[in-house]
Amino acid sequence: MTKATFVKGIALGVIVGALTATSTAALAGTGVGGVFNLGATNTVNATTTLQGTTKGQQLRVANASTGSTATGIAIQTDGSRPPLAVNSKTLVKKLNVDLIDGIDSTAFQKRVNGACANGTAIAQVDTDGSVVCTSTLVLGIHEDILANQSQTVGFADGGPSLRTDCHVGTGPQPAGFTFGAGDDSGATVNWMFSRGGAQSTVDANGIAIGMGGEFPVDVTGTQRIEGQFILASAHSVITFTLHFLDLSGRCELIGTAEIGAI
Repeated sequence: MTKATFVKGIALGVIVGALTATSTAALAGTGVGGVFNLGATNTVNATTTLQGTTKGQQLRVANASTGSTATGIAIQTDGSRPPLAVNSKTLVKKLNVDLIDGIDSTAFQKRVNGACANGTAIAQVDTDGSVVCTSTLVLGIHEDILANQSQTVGFADGGPSLRTDCHVGTGPQPAGFTFGAGDDSGATVNWMFSRGGAQSTVDANGIAIGMGGEFPVDVTGTQRIEGQFILASAHSVITFTLHFLDLSGRCELIGTAEIGAI
């Protein structure tokens, strides 16, 4: 009787030992189907999915430590692979992006927040949005317009302007260009130009125009004008070097405007 009880005890011990070993293996958390153990390294070469219909967060990680290296979560991948993949373009509130294509946010161009006074122009825009002004600027001019059209170039807010006219209006209207004084107290226009052709002579003269006034130069005879015009106002002096060509169905004005502030 004693021998049978001893044998039963050995058998029971083997069964309990096997169950304990099985339980320990399950708690080890290694391999597919293993238990996820907190505070330990869990190794598995397969995708783990957390799926549900929770109204709040599906997974929440809270770290109350104030240590200098404390974080909520760390994601590590090979240096050539992205650490995160998402399926939505919805904006994530309070998510700060410090680098875009390797450029820090401080290197991005800010919106222009500076301006230049009348008679000056922006020569440079810095990354913080501030501007560098210059009192001298050379602008290229190229207007190619169809008949019965006009095109105006302004050189300051409410300041001098240059308008190209190509037979605007009814009847045999002339073609040419017109200088405007703008809202300044007045301006003067001095010129030296030629209309071309075998019999052409150089026209050199000047005129004063009042505030809001205009001075037109039209093409007659040879359908072209070439020369230099100096428009001086209260805030600037603009030297124009111009070539105008009347091609009947369209008109072309090309040249430069050198602007200097007073």
